[in-house]
Amino acid sequence: DKPVHMALLGSALCSKVARSAAGTGMVNIITEHAARIEAWAVGVLEESFHEDQAFAILKRPATRKHAPHILGNRSAIDLAGSLQQKKFINQKHCQALLELWWRGGHEESRYTLPVNFSYLLLLVYVLVPFLNPHFYPKRNRKDGQEQGERPVFGEDVVFRTMLKLSGMKAYEKHKAADASREDGIPEKEVVRESSASQRSEKSSPGSDGKKHPG
Repeated sequence: DKPVHMALLGSALCSKVARSAAGTGMVNIITEHAARIEAWAVGVLEESFHEDQAFAILKRPATRKHAPHILGNRSAIDLAGSLQQKKFINQKHCQALLELWWRGGHEESRYTLPVNFSYLLLLVYVLVPFLNPHFYPKRNRKDGQEQGERPVFGEDVVFRTMLKLSGMKAYEKHKAADASREDGIPEKEVVRESSASQRSEKSSPGSDGKKHPG
């Protein structure tokens, strides 16, 4: 019930027999058999309309029992790599799965890089690890959680560090907005109160005891 595995093994056996029959008239015939059987395996993947379906075929083990010492017990894509089935490996679904594994998209990985991830940013994370937001614990958000809740300590540290490195001057405004949300005051009211206080300061008496003209 594993036609892809059987096709890959059959193609590899034909290729081995062709090498053993070097110098005879059977080499070309056996080589054609090997290529045709490998094309059958590639055709199975071509018939997979969805990428997830193709991935399931490629990752399926040959047997249900755990027997890593048996060559045929590997997944289809591992088997193709071991048997050097280049046409099968070059198929688009195989390349997509290998690219996903390269970005960490497998069971043993804790994080998967996005498709268009910047490797320059990855280099920055390696050289300056504390800038990596995935090193800090994240608080799970629940339904009904207060929207104005401040970020956890790790996220706040990264945010402040990035502000300093980029030369931005908006950190105090960010803190003021956080404080207003904690007090339950809408941000628009805070802005209006700030504007009103500035106008009152302009109209207050100066150091000479006289009022400034309105």
